[in-house]
Amino acid sequence: MSDAESPRSSNSSILPVHPLVHAAVAIAVALGLFALAMVLSRAVAEALVSAGLLGGPATVSRLLANTFALQLLGFGLPAALFVLARNEQPRGYFRLTGYDAWTAFYGTAVGLSLMILTVVATVLFTVLGISPAESTAGQATDPAYYTVLFVVSSAVAVPMEELFFRGLLQRRLTDGTHPIPAILLTSLLFASIHSTISVGSGGAVLAFGLFVSFGVVLGVAYHRTNNLFVPIIGHAMFNGVQILVRGLEVAV
Repeated sequence: MSDAESPRSSNSSILPVHPLVHAAVAIAVALGLFALAMVLSRAVAEALVSAGLLGGPATVSRLLANTFALQLLGFGLPAALFVLARNEQPRGYFRLTGYDAWTAFYGTAVGLSLMILTVVATVLFTVLGISPAESTAGQATDPAYYTVLFVVSSAVAVPMEELFFRGLLQRRLTDGTHPIPAILLTSLLFASIHSTISVGSGGAVLAFGLFVSFGVVLGVAYHRTNNLFVPIIGHAMFNGVQILVRGLEVAV
């Protein structure tokens, strides 16, 4: 029997992989990458705090350290390792497909959608008599802090969050499952990292739902446009407005 006729070389001998297996692998990989990011960032942040190298909550040193630990190292390293292991081009895999007037338009629409969701949530908080959300890490009283926060958020934190959640996790889940569960699971993971937000009694579920909604809007924008710059612009716009408003309140 020739090699061409050998069952070992026949395509018919290769068993097809069930779609549920593909889905299970995709979910396991996404959860594993998320867990790696959380463990890595937490370990680095705690090491810096233990070494006494940082100031207290809502200080520039703590802000920069947290950004390095979470966004740059926690999100950046798993993403880099993933694309290297797959021998992928980062720009192509994450779908950083270019910037033009339409990209800015869609990104702005996403940012406005996030603001509308915030207004709706604020109205619900008021109707339900729940105190507004605020960070458990404390509020800075120095206007200069918000200037640094604006720059760090726009230039580092938002791009790295979108690269990790939409460009990496959502893309991997979509490849193995379907866009809808991919967007939903990614949005749940995205909401879970915003646990430093506290609200009055009874508002925790509503606040978590708000962040899930943010994730859904960003995820749908990424899926529909195939361009990571769109959710980056929308996310940065939303964060920037919130930061500037808070900075002005402190300055006044």
